[in-house]
Amino acid sequence: MCAERMPNPDVLIVGSGIAGVLIARQLGRAGKKVLILEAGEALPADINGYMNTFLAATAKVPESPYPPALFGANGLTDPRTVNAGRPTVLSLGAKGKFGDWQDPKQAYLIQKGPLAFGSTYERINGGTVRHWLGTSLRFVPSDFEMKSRFNRFVDWPIKYRHLERWYRDAEKDIGVAADVADQNYLGINFSSNYPMPRIPLSLVDVHGGSLRMGIPVPEVHNAYTTQQLKELGVRQATELRVPVFKLAF
Repeated sequence: MCAERMPNPDVLIVGSGIAGVLIARQLGRAGKKVLILEAGEALPADINGYMNTFLAATAKVPESPYPPALFGANGLTDPRTVNAGRPTVLSLGAKGKFGDWQDPKQAYLIQKGPLAFGSTYERINGGTVRHWLGTSLRFVPSDFEMKSRFNRFVDWPIKYRHLERWYRDAEKDIGVAADVADQNYLGINFSSNYPMPRIPLSLVDVHGGSLRMGIPVPEVHNAYTTQQLKELGVRQATELRVPVFKLAF
């Protein structure tokens, strides 16, 4: 057990997803002893088992590779019967149908509203980073001033400038690929460029959107590596990258 090897941590973080590991990384740099707790099964030696599970899955959805198994003998696994249940996109069905999102025998989340919450997450080592798309967008200045600018909703008690430093630090650790020149129209101020060069637009983006329909297709800020980042020793282009902490349970 990891807790036995670190009986008196300075900080305990619940959840090993992208937020948890970034916080742990900062605390570790400051010399703190950090223990991360995560639900689910122990960390495997490699991802081969996950890959094989995904390849053999009937329904290849983001949650397919990871435990617990999505299907049982009578359909979707009852989330109440497993150690660390989690939501799945397969449990977004209509009432009385397969994957009924209001049926506790099929859906992990208990929801009372008129519409199902359409996102999912993992309860496993690494959290939802396991199937995160890497999209890493900043809020723009107007997001913090919706009431004063557009007379909608409320203004935040902080401004964009208060978060700019933290956006920059997080983007560096994650390895976000983008270009500040493409963001000028959003009114965002940058004190430095992104750590990774932008990912070029695809032929579909250029010819399908920009040229044929006359619709500008902006880049999306992605946590994909487009060059080697010396600090973390990452070499493979387009590899989804996050700081990795070896956890034991």
